[in-house]
Amino acid sequence: MLVPLVVAGRSVSFLVPVLIAHLFGATNLTDAFFYALTIPYVLLVLVGNGISLVAVPEMARLTRAHPDRLPDFVGGAALLSMGMAVALALALWLALPALLPVFTAFDAPTQELASTFLFELTAYLGLAGAVLIFRTACEVQGRFAASALGPPLRGGVTLTMLWLFHDTLGPHVLPAALAMGSLAEVTLDMGILASTGVIPRPSLRLDPALSTAAIAALPVMFGEGLVAINLLADKAFAGLLETGSVSVLEYADRARLIPTTLVESTLLTVAFATCAHLLAAGDRARYAATLDQSFRWLGALLAPPLAGLFIGRHALIALLYGRGAIDEAQVELAARVLGFYVPGLWTMMLGMLAVRAHIVEGKLRPVIVLGGVSAGLNLVLNAAFIGPFGLEGLAAASLVVWITVPALWMWSLRDTLRLGASARGWLQVGAVAAASAALAAIVELSVGAPESVADPVLWAAAVPALVLLGLAIWVTS
Repeated sequence: MLVPLVVAGRSVSFLVPVLIAHLFGATNLTDAFFYALTIPYVLLVLVGNGISLVAVPEMARLTRAHPDRLPDFVGGAALLSMGMAVALALALWLALPALLPVFTAFDAPTQELASTFLFELTAYLGLAGAVLIFRTACEVQGRFAASALGPPLRGGVTLTMLWLFHDTLGPHVLPAALAMGSLAEVTLDMGILASTGVIPRPSLRLDPALSTAAIAALPVMFGEGLVAINLLADKAFAGLLETGSVSVLEYADRARLIPTTLVESTLLTVAFATCAHLLAAGDRARYAATLDQSFRWLGALLAPPLAGLFIGRHALIALLYGRGAIDEAQVELAARVLGFYVPGLWTMMLGMLAVRAHIVEGKLRPVIVLGGVSAGLNLVLNAAFIGPFGLEGLAAASLVVWITVPALWMWSLRDTLRLGASARGWLQVGAVAAASAALAAIVELSVGAPESVADPVLWAAAVPALVLLGLAIWVTS
């Protein structure tokens, strides 16, 4: 039930950048918007994810031991997340006029437009911060399917606003549409919580448990922020290239988010909440076994779809963006960038689960240290690769980071993984992953990636990919 809802929701949400590309193309206007939007994204990870990830174990504990305190905890956490996100966004908005001339090659009108967009995005940022907390609370209450309705609602409202008012509001419809979509999701999540008997009570006086969680969130926010800042760094480097580069990078990045957000909203969400409950109950053996099983599920079930995404990257980008205001050269460049992203998604998503495991266990030092390694390595590689390779160099830098840092995160969990590891299960996962990689390599080196969805090579490659996916389901069931 959960997976179809998430697929539907993410499909609707993903149509937002597709419609933006159709209406506005890849120009200085979209460069300014996506550059400004990156800053709220980093802040959402820094504030919302930091608080919500640390709050999950505390919400699980309160649900079991003190359910009467949960409304105050959820309401206070949402208010704190909103307030911190908006305050940081406004501070950056004040600093942006001094930063843009140094870190971008934008002309004066584009710099002014980016600053305006960031100010207009503060409403969206505050609402999105509240969504992260309310959605987390819904999931802790076991309402996974109901909360999965939020993204399609948000995406549908955003698309409707963009389509109806792009002529009337011009480029200012972009932040307005995002804010209205998030408002719709906040309303839905609050209704779901009310149906479980949890009516959030916002208060400036923090619940004692929230104060503890907020203090605990600081290192998580710092470590997660170091990782999330990679996206901001990528956009900053892209801003030094020709007009449209920031937008092309965004469009390629949105395509790679298709599998990422699907996994994050299904398996990672369920695994995180389940592991938090098991540790809260003191059942470490079952926790270790569940974590190992979650890693194996990820490793096996991701490999065939990622092989298919790599094979069909040109066809997918052409299908999504090959019309409207964006030109053919930009579409082709987005497909090449996506080609560098895809191979690193397998290890990156294993790393996402590893980070959540560290947080559940209270091992925050690796989150901070490896977050710093991620940010530093990405900056060095971006600077080294952008000159000779342009946007493709930035994507190649991300690929190296997504392989290196998750491997270190997994290694730092070795003591826990030994408790519940299945050698036979990991051998099966390795076989599925190796066969998937071999399929992608054979197609790439023999006939090359298909250019359109009508290419018979694409459909011929889909057959073994589906067989491998069926095998992955069988070995993980």
